[in-house]
Amino acid sequence: MGKPYSNAPLKGADHVASRPGRTPQSHYAAARSAEDVARGLSLRFTVRSFTGRFADDVDAVAVERAELKAARDSYSLLAAAHRSAARRMERVQRLRSLVRRAVA
Repeated sequence: MGKPYSNAPLKGADHVASRPGRTPQSHYAAARSAEDVARGLSLRFTVRSFTGRFADDVDAVAVERAELKAARDSYSLLAAAHRSAARRMERVQRLRSLVRRAVA
């Protein structure tokens, strides 16, 4: 598992911008992928909510719905985190290009 969440600033290898191969485009692609999974889980949640009305074991349906909702919310948060990382990287790139222009 990963490190526990904290408000401490990320440094070194933990910082998103220092990971090799990560670009804003790769973060946006990961965000789209996570959003696709979240949409699929949302559809399953909706279908299960509807069909659960006719189920005999209402408690099992409620547990399954809660698990689907938690998974959907997790993927939505993951997508938001990737979008945020992409925007941060784009901002850094813009600032670097402005500095290069100002120095040149």
